[in-house]
Amino acid sequence: MAGPSEIPEQENDRKLCPEDAHFQHGKRFLSEHDQTDQLLWTLRCEGVIKPNEQPVIVDLQNPSDLSKMPF
Repeated sequence: MAGPSEIPEQENDRKLCPEDAHFQHGKRFLSEHDQTDQLLWTLRCEGVIKPNEQPVIVDLQNPSDLSKMPF
């Protein structure tokens, strides 16, 4: 069995985000829900956007979602 030091580096390796626990030996396992958020998490992990700047999806037909509006 290969140890952690014997695992070859992937060409597309990047800094791992501490909040993202889906990485294992340079591979990422995504659920269908994770795939929709992958770009936002990547931008957040790279420091492009901050958590308080992250967009929120609001369903205008759902009254409980109206509390997410900034006004």
